Amino acid sequence: MSLEDIEILPEGARLTLRLMMANGLHARPAARISKEAQRYRSSIRIISENGEADAKSILDVLSLAIPHNSLCTLEATGPDAREAVAAVGTIFLQQD
Repeated sequence: MSLEDIEILPEGARLTLRLMMANGLHARPAARISKEAQRYRSSIRIISENGEADAKSILDVLSLAIPHNSLCTLEATGPDAREAVAAVGTIFLQQD
């Protein structure tokens, strides 16, 4: 993933990637995701085949229960949308 992979939209940015965490999206990475997302003014949504979640809410993120190697989309709207999807996206690519 790089900034070139981020699709710029009129209202924000979008990034599609695979969840690389071997154990899927569980409590520790969900906490990292929500903490990182809260650093940005933009609203950030995680979209997977299991549904959609507000990336700033750890409970929303956990409710997705995304398994390893699943395709996910991050969408952000707001003034720092591109930076927000890049930062949260790097967490999705970590092995744990």
